[in-house]
Amino acid sequence: MSRTNFIGLAALGMLALSACSLVDGSAVRTQRQALDFSGVREVRVETFNGSVTVTSGSKRPTVTAEVRGEAEMSVAREGATLVVRGVKKNVWAMNRGVSFRLALPKDIVLNLESSNGDIEVTGPAKDVTAKTSNGSVDVRAAHGELRAETSNGRVTIEDVALAADSQNVVVSSNGSVRIRGLEAEGGLNVTGKTSNGSLVVNLPTFEVDTERHAFTAHKVGRGAATLNVETSNGSLDVGS
Repeated sequence: MSRTNFIGLAALGMLALSACSLVDGSAVRTQRQALDFSGVREVRVETFNGSVTVTSGSKRPTVTAEVRGEAEMSVAREGATLVVRGVKKNVWAMNRGVSFRLALPKDIVLNLESSNGDIEVTGPAKDVTAKTSNGSVDVRAAHGELRAETSNGRVTIEDVALAADSQNVVVSSNGSVRIRGLEAEGGLNVTGKTSNGSLVVNLPTFEVDTERHAFTAHKVGRGAATLNVETSNGSLDVGS
């Protein structure tokens, strides 16, 4: 099935447009679409000049887009993956971008990327990858494998349960990193460092070794997961 035909399927739900508004001289349109999750195991979101906000655990999956300027929302199916994109309509146009808010079922694999915007995930999503070149990354109450990266912004991780034998990364090139409520199905080996910022580690159930700007933490258990935490310019705060 072609991507064009899939977008036109009624099973994806009804698309509704709200009244336009203006931001920085560019028209902003709000689009909302119901989503059919039959056979879907993963959601991939790719956008530019806009945020991505995901709430996991919804029984009525939807995507809402705020489209600014000469851009549009695209929703397509690629096998078991639902792909949501912000698309540029005119390569020379300025003041454009697409922000997404998604309500999704639980235990869906997430692969989220923005070239300029915040990313936020809340709820029981599975195997979260969240990358932005300029913005904050927040992940709360997810489980499985985690990769959270930003080139310029803070990263906050709360109440995340890492899968056994998983390899996990939390990185900011320019911003603070804060982790709370970290859990693992088995053991867990954590390494962390900051090139320019304070270091606070409070993991009472771990064996911890700290230096001025780096630490290692080890918790015994079968199928130990690994977690690498780094920031090049900001504080690093890891606690239970």
